[in-house]
Amino acid sequence: MKKTSKKSTVTISVAAFVILLLGIGLLVWVLPARNAEKEESAATPPESTVHETALSAPATQEENAESTNADTSEHTTTSEQEPIDEEKKPEEELAAAYQAAEELLAAGNREAAYKAFMVLEDYRDSKQRADTIYESVTGRDVLANASIGDIVVFGTYEQDGNRTNGSEWIEWLVLDKEEDRILVISKYGLSSQAYNASANPISVTWMHCTARDFLNRRFLQDAFSEEEQARILTVTVCAEQNPVFDTDSGDDTQDKVFLLSIGEADRYFSSDEERRCVPAPNTVAQGVCVSITYESDGRATCWWWLRQPWCRNNLAAC
Repeated sequence: MKKTSKKSTVTISVAAFVILLLGIGLLVWVLPARNAEKEESAATPPESTVHETALSAPATQEENAESTNADTSEHTTTSEQEPIDEEKKPEEELAAAYQAAEELLAAGNREAAYKAFMVLEDYRDSKQRADTIYESVTGRDVLANASIGDIVVFGTYEQDGNRTNGSEWIEWLVLDKEEDRILVISKYGLSSQAYNASANPISVTWMHCTARDFLNRRFLQDAFSEEEQARILTVTVCAEQNPVFDTDSGDDTQDKVFLLSIGEADRYFSSDEERRCVPAPNTVAQGVCVSITYESDGRATCWWWLRQPWCRNNLAAC
């Protein structure tokens, strides 16, 4: 377990929500796997600057770049050349892109096919095809049949840092399952955020931290459609005390999305290896503190927040 300043940017380890499917409640945690090893060389993430919009991610290179015309060559029309049909040309390009999307789907690459159809928007039945693909991996039956240890898909979020190709599916690891609900955690670290980036961070608990506001507003809206949000129920998040230090954890809250507690993280991850979290490329670009020692499948890992204070109330556990 680790202490860090609440202003430090660490992977947001968030979220619980309950989804109803065919009369079955599905409890979903939106969390990356916890990296609990104590590494001396990267023990304290760097302090982050508190901005006016403290939890907004910095703009990516793609967002700041101006669109350019890649084709700068000049075209001339002679009596031997066919005039360029400006209406026919887009149709041919769209047809080719549609065919490419079908080939991706036939090859079993459902996420790439989904994104390809989504880019085509209203061309032919592209939107319907995309919805059908998405439903095949996120439908109520699929989630209801998931078992502990399975990977399921629910929601979309920008992860590869390339906004031109759309948001990526969010993959979740199923941590627990009861008769009417399952508990899941995100396979990758999805966002780099401060636990609390307010102007007065002293003695801030989960109830009043900016991470809670980010998760239950911006993240919830960005990651899930209105229909998906409707399937997510509000739950009571217990203000568990720190098992080691007598710090104030505040009061219970009612949230759709929340961070794990220390006890919950220890309960659902039996080893340090299981707790390691690989940040998504976009999270790395946001400036998340990446481990210089520990890896998972050859990839760098990162720290992620828990919802309780550490040894003092101006320090958060992660």
